[in-house]
Amino acid sequence: MKSELNEYKFKLLTKDEIVDRLKQMKVGEKYNDVFVSPVKWFSFLVLNDKYDPNNFSQEIEDSEENLETWSKIWEEINKPEFDFIWNNTLGKLPENSQRWKNNHSKICPVKQLGLKFLSQCVVHEDETRDYYSDEIVNKIMNINEKYGGIINFC
Repeated sequence: MKSELNEYKFKLLTKDEIVDRLKQMKVGEKYNDVFVSPVKWFSFLVLNDKYDPNNFSQEIEDSEENLETWSKIWEEINKPEFDFIWNNTLGKLPENSQRWKNNHSKICPVKQLGLKFLSQCVVHEDETRDYYSDEIVNKIMNINEKYGGIINFC
């Protein structure tokens, strides 16, 4: 499977590139002389371990319309009446069947790991604030190892 994915020539991030990206994620401003402590959910684009185009079924694919779940989620979140606690309607959104999702994943060489972990920004001695710390790098490197490489993250 990995050799088939290599035909796409995905650029996997190195540890140094991951460190550089974390240091470039500058955050926040001073408000009333106090630094705001923002938090960030990290999500990742990785190689899809279920990639198997030889066993993809066009018949299953055609049996349902692709509901584009992520766009529907963002559409719902942006409604003025949406509230994660008191009016969270995300569980009521229509989605494709598990059979369809399993089949569809076979033609996707990469997958998104949404909202993998939450982290607070790091305030360094020079008062710069970013997301670089050994702890965050280690969490990302664990994901890197588990999934065989990270293509991108945000």
